[in-house]
Amino acid sequence: MNSIWNKNLELFEKRFPSLYKRLSSSIKDFSPGEYTVEAAKNGELTATLSNTNQNNTRLHSSYNPGREAETAVLKGVSKDSENLIFFGAGLGYSLLAAAKNFPSKTLLYIEKSPSRFLEMLWYSDLSSVLAIEKCIFAVGAETQDVSPLFSPCTYENTVLFENPAFTFDNKDYFDSIKTALRSSQNRHQINENTKKRFGKLWIRNGLKNLQKNCDLPGVCTYLNAAKDLDLPFVVIAAGPSLETVLPFIKEIKEKAVCVCVDTALSALLKAGVEPDFIVLTDPQYWAYRHISGLSSASSVLITESSVYPSVFRFNSRKTVLCSSLFPWGQYFENIFGTKGPLGSGGSVASSAFNFCVMAGAREISFAGMDLSFSKNQTHIKGSTFEQAVFTSNQKNRTGENATCRTIFSADVTTKSDYNQNPVLTDSRMKMFAWWFEKRIDEIKNNQKTAGFSKNTLSIKTLTPQSMIVRGIEKGSLEDFLSSHKDASLLKEKFFSCETRESFSIWDKDLFKKEKERFFRLIDKKDESIKEILEYTNLL
Repeated sequence: MNSIWNKNLELFEKRFPSLYKRLSSSIKDFSPGEYTVEAAKNGELTATLSNTNQNNTRLHSSYNPGREAETAVLKGVSKDSENLIFFGAGLGYSLLAAAKNFPSKTLLYIEKSPSRFLEMLWYSDLSSVLAIEKCIFAVGAETQDVSPLFSPCTYENTVLFENPAFTFDNKDYFDSIKTALRSSQNRHQINENTKKRFGKLWIRNGLKNLQKNCDLPGVCTYLNAAKDLDLPFVVIAAGPSLETVLPFIKEIKEKAVCVCVDTALSALLKAGVEPDFIVLTDPQYWAYRHISGLSSASSVLITESSVYPSVFRFNSRKTVLCSSLFPWGQYFENIFGTKGPLGSGGSVASSAFNFCVMAGAREISFAGMDLSFSKNQTHIKGSTFEQAVFTSNQKNRTGENATCRTIFSADVTTKSDYNQNPVLTDSRMKMFAWWFEKRIDEIKNNQKTAGFSKNTLSIKTLTPQSMIVRGIEKGSLEDFLSSHKDASLLKEKFFSCETRESFSIWDKDLFKKEKERFFRLIDKKDESIKEILEYTNLL
């Protein structure tokens, strides 16, 4: 028997028992044959791919494969590199080089073909790799299962090794994995750029609104309030396709809880409907402009303590806070209790979706979340965004020109909508789509772990003109309206949860004392609030 094979299998089973179990049938039936293996000039093994359409698809050097792999690894890794990602590895020389030179870093090996992974175990002693504390093997995994592994990856701390010889005949698979990696890295980059750009604004708003954290109830008031109710939720965004839904919006509100993003509020009010909830979490002044001058007296406004201060003067039935996205808000929540996290996916629609999930919704539909320039528009006609564009018209800078610049100045690509028609989109909106895909995978995996049936949460779009997002199924407005009855009584039961809102309102006297202490810590630049000081130093 092959002693290297047996040694690797024993270590592999101890290190990755779940993956070993999943590959057990492949291991049992394995026999080498993927690679044609021979001795290199220096006596090490080298390999070429067997049964390929390309001639001489050599995986490694025919002279000194180990040294050449090590040279490539050493050249690629910098002092800031923390995550080393390998798309395939052939006989594993690059993994061995990484284990030898960088044993404290994270090694992530991704391979679509189990047989190629097993071929590596057959020929190469990987004991040094399997001994690495932060070693991760993803073999035969789907893109959505690999994506969460990229959460700590930024452009600065990650190196990708992608030898075309290892990936060319599984190119689509590795392209999808690379897209997921870049999306994660883009998210980190956007967060960092946003912090630099809006850091002062967040601080200024957050400190002005600090008392609101004490005075206002949290969105956690609605936690699981719809869990046992057959009550659908509809997230209403301001994409151009919302026009197809507006004529039926009154009927939708009768049958569902309407959760409206700030940019869509103007369009809904013009259609004669006040939504059940309005979500506004962006701290910029321009986000406030979406609701400025408007009134929705029967709605609940969900907002965050670092928004533009005038947001808190909006005329609504009630204002509730979600948990702060910033360290000074989190400082107080750690002492007095959470307001209810809604996360951040880059768009207010992601916060609206998370609210529906928090509330315990079993059916969530989207309307107007196009994530594309459908109809060559950016937003529905009549939205605050569109009106702002056209009220700033100049002779040589018309609203139409501004819209064209928005659409065509970015890295625009073509995707498909749910009707298989082409739509234009860009990297920013693809990032939002990726967030929804990742979040939906997470929710369904959590439900599966908790013993729920796979289809417990139904997520659909009522506007099939939107770009396809994996995890969001195609629905239709007609089916939605015909399959749901008037939900007035169910909504009354849902809103009865507001009687418990007092548990998320903080004690005013204790908050006053802690607030005074908080500012003293800032003045002293106390090390205990280091993260907060990193923001306040932007002032």
